[in-house]
Amino acid sequence: MNCPRCKSSNHTKNGIVCGRQRYKCHDCGY
Repeated sequence: MNCPRCKSSNHTKNGIVCGRQRYKCHDCGY
C-alpha cells in the first residue's frame, strides 16, 4: 500500500474508521 498523494510507502497505522484501517503518511502527512 502506498500513499495516494505522494506514492510513499513510509506510513504507520492511525486508527480504524468504519471498520477500515487508516494510515498516516510520514512523508507528506496525508
